[in-house]
Amino acid sequence: PPAAPRRLRAPASAGGLCEYPVLSPDGRMLAVTFSKRRFNRQIHLLTPEHEDPQPVGGAHDIRSLSWLGDGSGLIGLVGEGAGWNIVRFDLKGEALVLRRNVGNFVQVAGKEGELILFQDRDGLCYISDLKGTVTRKVGDGLRGLASPAVSPEGTHVIMLARDEKKQTWPVVVELTSGKRFPLKVDRGRWLLPAWR
Repeated sequence: PPAAPRRLRAPASAGGLCEYPVLSPDGRMLAVTFSKRRFNRQIHLLTPEHEDPQPVGGAHDIRSLSWLGDGSGLIGLVGEGAGWNIVRFDLKGEALVLRRNVGNFVQVAGKEGELILFQDRDGLCYISDLKGTVTRKVGDGLRGLASPAVSPEGTHVIMLARDEKKQTWPVVVELTSGKRFPLKVDRGRWLLPAWR
């Protein structure tokens, strides 16, 4: 029989804010960032094996976390000065900068979680390998789309488009071709798209 559900204790119980929750590919670990001060977040892992959240590495201005396909670490954005760097974190908290001075988001993608989807400083979307070196533009660059959520298969992404009235709506993008598939929904105040 399956194990009984168990409540995990969040680091926020110490007073602070948990953000950017992401579940590991095997479903056994939840990674979150925890902060007591703005722009000073530390990754914590919550697992059934540990009653208390396990801090990972030091505190940074971390955003946009996602797991590597093999569960060996995480990719995120780390603020540096006025810009963002794509950083790979292992499960011990060692941080490796993959690309410097990029745009506002990064997500792991690909059928095996072997690619990185990111916005570069030119405002366009690119795909790179997990070393952050080999890159290609996604379609026309997907200018004007934001807030990506990669499909469970890693082949598509749902993003938000915005018009001059600041109304938003979801658009599905096929990552290989960059082809856009607008969804038949009303424009409005769409936030944080996700796949089920």
